[in-house]
Amino acid sequence: MTKRALVGILVILILVVALFIVVRLKQNDDNLPVGGPVPPSSVPTTSTDLAQLQLRLAPVATLANPTAFAVRTGDRSLYVTEQEGRVRRIRRDGNDFALDDQPVLDIASDVTAGGEQGLLGLAFADDGRTLYFAFTNRKQDQQLDEISFDGDRTDTSTRRTLLVIPDFAPNHNGGDVVVGPDGFVYWTMGDGGGAGDQRRSGQNPKDLLGNILRIDPARPGTDDRPYAIPADNPFADGVNGAPEVWQYGLRNPWRVSFDRKTRDLWIADVGQSAIEEINFLSAGTPAGQNFGWSDVEGTHPYRQPQPPAGAVPPIYEYDHSGGRCSITGGYVYRGNDIPALEGTYLFADYCDGKINGLVRKDDGTISVTDLRLAAGGLASFGEDHDGEMYVLSTQSGVQRIESTTTPQTPQAPAAPPTSADAAGSSLPSTLSNDPATAADQLVAAERALRDPASSAQTLDAAAHLQQVAYRRLGRQPELDGMVLAKAGADLHDAVAANLDSRHELAAIPGSPLHDTLPAWRIIVPASSDELLADYREAEARFGVGWNYLAAINLIESAMGRIQGLSSAGAQGPMQFIQSTWDAFGQGDINSPHDSIVAAARYLAHNGFADGNVDGALFNYNRSSHYVNAIKDIASVLAADPSAFAGYYRWEVFYVTTLGDVHLPVGYESPEPIPAADYIATHPQE
Repeated sequence: MTKRALVGILVILILVVALFIVVRLKQNDDNLPVGGPVPPSSVPTTSTDLAQLQLRLAPVATLANPTAFAVRTGDRSLYVTEQEGRVRRIRRDGNDFALDDQPVLDIASDVTAGGEQGLLGLAFADDGRTLYFAFTNRKQDQQLDEISFDGDRTDTSTRRTLLVIPDFAPNHNGGDVVVGPDGFVYWTMGDGGGAGDQRRSGQNPKDLLGNILRIDPARPGTDDRPYAIPADNPFADGVNGAPEVWQYGLRNPWRVSFDRKTRDLWIADVGQSAIEEINFLSAGTPAGQNFGWSDVEGTHPYRQPQPPAGAVPPIYEYDHSGGRCSITGGYVYRGNDIPALEGTYLFADYCDGKINGLVRKDDGTISVTDLRLAAGGLASFGEDHDGEMYVLSTQSGVQRIESTTTPQTPQAPAAPPTSADAAGSSLPSTLSNDPATAADQLVAAERALRDPASSAQTLDAAAHLQQVAYRRLGRQPELDGMVLAKAGADLHDAVAANLDSRHELAAIPGSPLHDTLPAWRIIVPASSDELLADYREAEARFGVGWNYLAAINLIESAMGRIQGLSSAGAQGPMQFIQSTWDAFGQGDINSPHDSIVAAARYLAHNGFADGNVDGALFNYNRSSHYVNAIKDIASVLAADPSAFAGYYRWEVFYVTTLGDVHLPVGYESPEPIPAADYIATHPQE
């Protein structure tokens, strides 16, 4: 294929195919801590007082994917963001709460939401007149805006953008916004995403990624900045770092907070694939501290055997055992309702949902206690005017932490509806929002796809779960260890290869997302028996492995479901442009048989049959990431050809600025159409 065709193919690669974005699990069992005042091995203690607490989570309001929490001076209401781009007000009268029907602010049309993207951060200025909010914009860059309040309403005419940070991957966005004790705005920023700190942002303070930023929006800045740089920022002169950078060396700080009593800073930083960490800076600590990523992960070697000179080690870290995967930071409790919690820092893990309390004594020693509370998909915490604590959960909305004399065991989420075959085996028809449950469902689907007794109905349900699970779980690399741990020895290699394939595809640069759907027709593919026969025929004629041809067919066109041109004019099940087809094709470019044979002929011409597999695949689509993705899928098929049953049933998803849009068989449009209009009449899962 010519390079011109490759551009179009890349669009299809990234926007259509339902593969997966998680990196392979590193084996860190032999890595020893490289420093830290309180190594994890010396922190087994539990506070007796905290262990005896009887707490519960009391429902406050049901919201869609809440992500951040704020309170406003002179207002008892709670303000909560929904990931899709809305700020909701929960009015409070004593301990009674009522959610307003209409959002205080709705910027959904400006937001790319899904996975780790969306409306992520919220904070009010000290006087309550200005609201700061951070989100992933339609270009998938990270943006910080402000808007003024007129009474209890936002004044849209006052909205202005403070800072936009170009981003290159959908994860590790940080996104927390905090107004500090000094009145300045603090904005946390992850290392940009992907995995392994691809651009070395963590140790580069000149890069705005991988840091906590600090600005003063109340004053105009220089060089056309809509904010001033605080004079005591460590790189205020811009010589050795970006003026906005306050602290650096972070991977994905997912929730930071200042202790309202001591002004100490707490930072929960999401780890790579092995270690989650909590960092602590006492009030008055100089700015410009380096927390070590990506030289180290927590106190463990990552890129280097030792942390950078002077790096601040975490005060606590934990591994991914027990289904844990991603830390969610909270606050130090300073409320009045639960005196025994006074001075306790609350945090949780997103996957197991368990809330823990950490107590740090003046001598630096700590204890960590399981508070026997849990919430599915615990995304964030909140603190109200009184210092009482709230939990934001994808499954339960907003809940308040309360004391109770009658302990209540958190209830598991209701089981999703199931789809059963005649043999009585069943699978959920929808994927759980809880990552750990979703991983269990993925494993069940993988087993059903390999079970020769599974009916066609069960295979359809299993393939749907498999596809959606890899799309959703795969957008959060920190879930990698948890997913693989659940896979078991028999499925480990297949799941790892699928995860890695998604990671590789996501690393291919693509064109900007659009708010329209393509001028395509989605058709029923040729039967699985026909396709397998075509792959085998091509293999026999040209020496190109059938499994490689199947992987290409999957990635290029979802097994031939797409009829329509790419942006470069490529077409057909194997995506040829006309000039390349003229050289290597015979028959009909849209014929599954003819296009598969042509692809094998092209690959053989470029050395596949002579052992130059990587080179031949690279010529097919000039990206090493594409090569690796094809090889991953091919390896799964080679190890277990029954895996083809799942891949064959995968459908077409097109990624837009509004998120993934399912284009089922029967979709047809002669010209691009607004995605919003289609979604309005075709609700998405």
